[in-house]
Amino acid sequence: MSKWDWIHAGLEAAAYTEAQAARRNLEAMRTASEIESARRLLLEAMKNFVFDISRDIQMVEEQIPTAPLQTYIVSKLLDQRFSDSGLSADLFPDFQDKEYVFQTQKKLSEVIEKSKVTLSTEQIHSAESAIRYITEMPLLQKANSAKSAQENLATSEEKWKGLEKAHSQKSLYIVFGVILVMVVITIASFSESDVLLMLSCLGLVGLFAFLFTMATPSPEYKTLRDERESLQRKLLPQEEWQTIVSTIGDLPSEQFQNMIVQREKFLVEILGNDVQKFLNK
Repeated sequence: MSKWDWIHAGLEAAAYTEAQAARRNLEAMRTASEIESARRLLLEAMKNFVFDISRDIQMVEEQIPTAPLQTYIVSKLLDQRFSDSGLSADLFPDFQDKEYVFQTQKKLSEVIEKSKVTLSTEQIHSAESAIRYITEMPLLQKANSAKSAQENLATSEEKWKGLEKAHSQKSLYIVFGVILVMVVITIASFSESDVLLMLSCLGLVGLFAFLFTMATPSPEYKTLRDERESLQRKLLPQEEWQTIVSTIGDLPSEQFQNMIVQREKFLVEILGNDVQKFLNK
């Protein structure tokens, strides 16, 4: 990192993500053997997670004299991640593991307080803003992507309706074409005239060519259909979108993007250029 390599500790979430995945896996299990196997995996993932938190907070503590503001931000992020994980000492059967969890929680609180007392009111306010910006960034990025998709879908709606109508009319022509093919085949099967049989065959070739043309979507229709399907996949479930609206607001995508840019700039000034690498994962 351009300023403080140890800040990675507050932003790198690999062990946390692994622990969360293990917890979801346990919740999805049904049989006793599946539950036991998933429980062992969860314990292992949580041990790794606690170890990472303990290692990181000790590394962060060393920076209090030289970078108290950054230390406060990172330690608060670690504490927040610890709380959000649902980790509890009761999860572990061994006393040694339970004690390790207690000591890690204690160390987190100590580092937070040690770094906080050295900060001014203005610095604490900046730190809290930075913590909120980092926490909300994944939600903000989802909001920007989903809102942009909504807007693009709305922009192409009228054009899509026209192309869909034309495509539906093609389907009607195909039905008529199939009926006509059946009629020609019926006539040809009862005809004893070579000339009529030849004309019927030529007619069938023309009809099949017509049907193939009608059945093939126009390039414009296919392109817009694929674009809209891609945009629809970026939309969020209603419950998730409501969370965004209640947390950030229902804003145009341009405003969401401006918020991302402004917040990234604010965080870079405090935490260094490489913070963007973690924010944009």
